[in-house]
Amino acid sequence: MKNRICRLCQFALSTQPSIKLENIPRGGHVLPKYDQLDADFGVDLEVYQCDNCGLVQIAAESLVYADQVGSAHASSPGMLSHRKRQAYELVERFNLRDKNILEVGCGDGHFMELLADAGAISFGIEPSERATELGRERGLKIQQGYMGKNANIEGTPFDAFVTMHVLEHAPDPNDFLQGVYENLTVDGVGLIEVPSFEQTLENQRVYDFITDHLSYFSVKTLRFALEKNGFNVLDIQRNWGGEHIVATVQKQEQESLGDLQMGVNFLIGKMLEFINSYSSKGKRVAIWGASTNGVTLLSLAQFQDIVYIVDSSPHKQNRFTPVSHWPIVEPSRLKTDPVDAIMVIATRFTDEIVNQLKTEIGFAGTIAVLNKNSLEVVQTGKEV
Repeated sequence: MKNRICRLCQFALSTQPSIKLENIPRGGHVLPKYDQLDADFGVDLEVYQCDNCGLVQIAAESLVYADQVGSAHASSPGMLSHRKRQAYELVERFNLRDKNILEVGCGDGHFMELLADAGAISFGIEPSERATELGRERGLKIQQGYMGKNANIEGTPFDAFVTMHVLEHAPDPNDFLQGVYENLTVDGVGLIEVPSFEQTLENQRVYDFITDHLSYFSVKTLRFALEKNGFNVLDIQRNWGGEHIVATVQKQEQESLGDLQMGVNFLIGKMLEFINSYSSKGKRVAIWGASTNGVTLLSLAQFQDIVYIVDSSPHKQNRFTPVSHWPIVEPSRLKTDPVDAIMVIATRFTDEIVNQLKTEIGFAGTIAVLNKNSLEVVQTGKEV
């Protein structure tokens, strides 16, 4: 945060904070003992809001409490009942009985126990040494460490994950969520909960800004963070009287550019095959469509045996396609200088062009159109 760059979208933040708070505790969980009072002091806190993604954040470094063992959630009967309901609903909704669930930032493991009671196999990762130790003493499988990209987590991949009030502590939310993503199965699901910044705004609670929380998520910014890092948000809402935001997500498979390259090569091969089936017998082939993506495809393909390019736009007629240098002609040319087959590559106007060929021009030859990454013959002319 030294360069005042948004933690989430890396957009440059304002040089001036939106809010500045003075003399606040260095950490909400740092409660000094009597002999520590002289060493205790307050700090100033600067709050910024990103003009690009909207995330509210503070200019501070993350805090780590080596002896922290958990939160007040574990000692509240009402919250424990709420957490139990969440655990059981997650397991039942996604059929996670006997499946592996990772809790990220599990503390001493009280929610892990609820997941196990619901029938799942729970595993945790936790930065606090003391919390890890206490959880292990109760027989829980907890690995000490931080979540992030390339994190070496025992038992990966997991069928699901949960993380409760942890993301707001992460100095790099993207790294945190990408680490979670990497440690899930291809269709892994998850439950993530953070404090609601809407509640802070609605109740004008300036005291909600603390050094422990580096990011302050709204429903909008939490959704953005999750989708940015590869998750499909199945549902997202505020709960616990509006205090929390809870989202249920599923891992999305990332698009493969390699597959896209293979698709282009396949399409060009099909187009060449179509052209050659006519040109090898002395038949003539034209193409309809000099759009930007059309001329790109023509340049990639480097066709040799077509007659001309047809386009309805008078601004394109009597010119040439870039790079491939095919002449662009008006549709009436199909009557005065006929061809035996035509490929329609103007994908946004396919139906309109095919109708024009059949009804206005009376084209009796073969018509083929682009269908995804292949060719589809929609009218068959004379045998070639």
